[in-house]
Amino acid sequence: CLDRYARLFAALVPWDKQTDIAVMPADGEFDDLGIGGFAAAAATSSSTAARSAGEDADDARAALGLLLRLAEGGAA
Repeated sequence: CLDRYARLFAALVPWDKQTDIAVMPADGEFDDLGIGGFAAAAATSSSTAARSAGEDADDARAALGLLLRLAEGGAA
């Protein structure tokens, strides 16, 4: 996954002890996934929660990451 975004950053190197990457969704990032109904509503709700500083922000970011992997045909 890191190789996919390595060109966007000066350095993107995993650290053996601990590596945490926070995914912050951009506006409209989930518009082209080809999902609708409940999944689209969940993506919108999770996007809002992921941008907040609330207790659910980490869970929302994890849910969005999973949604992207599933929508792109990757393994969950």
